[in-house]
Amino acid sequence: MNRLSALFALLGLLPLPAGATATEADAPLPERRFQAVVTAVDAAKKTLSLRHKPTGFVADATWDDRSVLKARIQYDIDDVPEGWVECWAEKIDPAEKTISGIGILRSLPPDSGPPAKTNTPRERTLFRCKLLRVPLDTGKPPTAGRVPTRKGDAFYELDIHGERWTLTGKHGKHPKLSREEPLAPGELKAGLPCAEVVYREEPSGNHLVSLLGLPNQSFHPETSTNGTTGTTTTRIASEMTRLRTAYAKVAADRIAVMPVRFRIAPEVTLQNEPVTLTMEAWAKKSPNPQVELETLYLQPDNANKTTLTLDWKAGEHSGGLTRYTAELTLRDLPAGQHLVQWHCDIGGDIEAFWRSFAVIDSQTLVVMLHFTAGQPNVEFEQFHLPYDYWEESVVSLLGGPLGERKTPDTAREWITRSRDYRRRGASPNLQILQGNYAGRTGWPAPIPVQFRLEPDDVQRTVFDAAIELADMTGFDRDAIGFTAYEFGTRTVAIAHAAGVRLIGSMCIHQNWQDGSWGINHTGRPLRPYFAAKDDFRKPGNGGADGMVMVSQHDKSILWTEYGLGVFEPAWLERDWVGGGGGGRSVYDDVFMSRDFDLMDAAIQNLQNQHAPYFQSIGIEFSKSDPKDMTTRSNAGMIHYLVRRARSGNVVFCNQAAAADFYRRHYAEIPETVFYDPDYWCGLKATQSITSTWKPVAYPDLMQIENARYSAFFKKPAILPEYHWDYTLPWDYPDWGNKQLPRSVMGLLVPGEHDKFAVTPKITDTRPLKVEQELRESPDGLEVLLTLQTPGALKAFPLALWDLPREWKPGNGWWSTQGTARFLPMRAPFTGNLNGILEVDAHPGDNQYRVRITTPQRTPGSQDIAVEGMQGKVFERDGLAMAYIWPTHPWETAFELEVPAGHSVAYYAAPDGERVDLPPGKHRLVIAKECWSRITGLTQAELQAGLRPISNNHE
Repeated sequence: MNRLSALFALLGLLPLPAGATATEADAPLPERRFQAVVTAVDAAKKTLSLRHKPTGFVADATWDDRSVLKARIQYDIDDVPEGWVECWAEKIDPAEKTISGIGILRSLPPDSGPPAKTNTPRERTLFRCKLLRVPLDTGKPPTAGRVPTRKGDAFYELDIHGERWTLTGKHGKHPKLSREEPLAPGELKAGLPCAEVVYREEPSGNHLVSLLGLPNQSFHPETSTNGTTGTTTTRIASEMTRLRTAYAKVAADRIAVMPVRFRIAPEVTLQNEPVTLTMEAWAKKSPNPQVELETLYLQPDNANKTTLTLDWKAGEHSGGLTRYTAELTLRDLPAGQHLVQWHCDIGGDIEAFWRSFAVIDSQTLVVMLHFTAGQPNVEFEQFHLPYDYWEESVVSLLGGPLGERKTPDTAREWITRSRDYRRRGASPNLQILQGNYAGRTGWPAPIPVQFRLEPDDVQRTVFDAAIELADMTGFDRDAIGFTAYEFGTRTVAIAHAAGVRLIGSMCIHQNWQDGSWGINHTGRPLRPYFAAKDDFRKPGNGGADGMVMVSQHDKSILWTEYGLGVFEPAWLERDWVGGGGGGRSVYDDVFMSRDFDLMDAAIQNLQNQHAPYFQSIGIEFSKSDPKDMTTRSNAGMIHYLVRRARSGNVVFCNQAAAADFYRRHYAEIPETVFYDPDYWCGLKATQSITSTWKPVAYPDLMQIENARYSAFFKKPAILPEYHWDYTLPWDYPDWGNKQLPRSVMGLLVPGEHDKFAVTPKITDTRPLKVEQELRESPDGLEVLLTLQTPGALKAFPLALWDLPREWKPGNGWWSTQGTARFLPMRAPFTGNLNGILEVDAHPGDNQYRVRITTPQRTPGSQDIAVEGMQGKVFERDGLAMAYIWPTHPWETAFELEVPAGHSVAYYAAPDGERVDLPPGKHRLVIAKECWSRITGLTQAELQAGLRPISNNHE
């Protein structure tokens, strides 16, 4: 429409298009702007198809000469020549003369000349300087995180007005640099990720306004995963000679500083099994005979304190001191958490000792709190909770990652490392990481070393040395474990031969490169397990000699697929995960809701178990500042766990206690099951299209593991999504899978690789065909399954979802026909009946029947769906918590009607600010690519009260 026609139309002198008003005709055409992947291109017609990965939204658009097509090209700092550059940095520290977070570093023409004196460096502002490559000076202490060249022969500095500034990055990683240039016609093709696409919704179709493509975006490892330190057994032996000599000088003084050994065994046990307190004290007099036992101390209504008397027995004498020993057996303790405390009155470095221990049954959730890096939370002490932690200083006595070679000078310095272990039973995972056993002076950190690649004799010598040093520093040999990041099958066997019986910090189905660590723990059981001889990820024989492997954190297969879903409160929806707006900025129970949802589900899942369920929770990155976000989130998790422990079916232990329990009770791992809804619904897992985007709506999962297999199912599939067969011999690389495409995070993305090629390999289910039929009869519900298989199957699991019958505890309400075993599973939050049918099958057609005789029940749902929106509701702790999100990548308006008598709160994106909603109708908005919370409405109430508003424009 030309200007004159538009004026006539405005004055009413020309007709408007049919069905339009003057306001609609003049309204600008809506533009859509979001990140997307190009899924198809027709160059002849100049059309392309786009997909927004998290929501699954798809659209077509046409481009022409007006469309602006650009590419963002990544380049490395090594590609930038020395000389004058223009620089932009996130952080500048004038005191330390360091610059980090480089976002722009581009060469200037040679005739640019020096910058003016006023051109001083400021954060997030362009300034000029000179880029320098300074040869490595091994005699100069390295600046933490300084950035090296890829060859490692120099590091980067910036010359600013004649002063030398060091360029630094996290772990010395190279800055991510990019430039924009026109997109070559041949690069507009299917699979191209786009940082932004903009199209206008015109009457003739979507017109592409602009596109910023990201060609050649793939995973580029920052460091090698194949390094070794070059150390030798001779060098380690020399270091141990140095340390033994130093220790011998102060060993006689140790007994005065550490006169007491205080142990409870076992620290987790079944009912009717005795628990023994064993004490040793070197003193000039008989020590305090009174011990306080507080049974069920985390259950205020049931707690009971009792003072017990120790019968100290005098023994040998040494250095003017007498060795006193005492033993006290505790019997007939109820299931729950118990506490023993003793006050020391004979001197030494500890005044008060305590141990928390648990008595459990098959309906108990046993929580293992695993602390990694940072400052242990004060809540461990406040609630007297057992935990385990990364012990980094013992192995470092051999040299340290930077070759410090620090040697303790006094007995107190030697044993201070073990003080928390001796005082409160904090269980150590000794770190063998980044060459800390070799005295490396290398940089940057992390040093690109994999301990599993060291020669066998070096590995054995390191384990022997670490165990001896642990004894010198005050630890008990049978209580120590080791971190698993750099371990593999050969290393685990060497550790076992050295007497190690616990390896912790196993990563949750992780298959990625984390810095210099190539970690592939895929396929292993999630619960503690005994390492098999042919592969450290596979469960094997247990018993007293079993090597127990324990998780650093738990759940779920989401981590393998999208880098999300670990049970570590530090990895939050807001600051760590980067999952889009909606994350609350106030650190309260609403902020922690997703972790609480997961924890509540774990407790509900106890109804499906026939053995105690051991759950690992990672507590990491806490600081001494109680206002720190991560510290508060970890504290919030611990407080919630303690609240739930009041019921008596939640207890705590450390990894060493769990390993001891497994060795005493199991010849092979027990069978456990779990049902998981999507606790991270609405989240994308990352903000970057080139990274790993989780779908905002992820299917429910069922999981089963036992000594024969581990399997994950995605609703509504009958066949497993992943099935690892533990009955077969395994011969897989510890890392491997380098040939498969990965995201820039280093993760294998579902749909973008062949999952059947990943090692350890899953069962190839593609040749299998399965059908299900439900039949109602007076005798109950009959589930008929037909399975076609080209080969025989033994104990193969199949999933049954949302059966229209009630779940109830116990047996006797179902029966099977055919070679089958049925495991009913109650879904948390809905209470729906599901199940796993384990079958044997011969080649060809196989039929199986399950008859269920409980009353009929219509399956419930947590899900919400209206036009343009989805949601999920979690009802727990007397609260209904809903997460809602749009099904398209732009701002979404909706109407919510709050029924009378309800107290409802809306937590608005992007900051999760609370808005109280009184009864009545409310117009609400979810910002682009965000999600929000709603509390106070059940799934049925929310489904009934939501109404879409159609005019959702950007």
